Amino acid sequence: MMTNQETVQERYRRWWEGKYCKLRQNPDGKFKYVQTIEWIGPPSGFYGSVHLHYLDGTMDMVIAFGVFRPRKSDVIVEGEE
Repeated sequence: MMTNQETVQERYRRWWEGKYCKLRQNPDGKFKYVQTIEWIGPPSGFYGSVHLHYLDGTMDMVIAFGVFRPRKSDVIVEGEE
């Protein structure tokens, strides 16, 4: 029996790509449209960080604080608070 396992990058894409987001560590910032997600770390996903690439050409790095990789709650998605 084969199972379809979601990769770490696919999970982060599902959470944030194509949505208006801002970092929780910068709550006064404005929401920006996330065009693409880039996973920085080994394919195992055990540790690493994520780059959020915005439509306006800017980028934010989501760094894990006290854990091995970023959590869903590290980024605020507009309308999902």
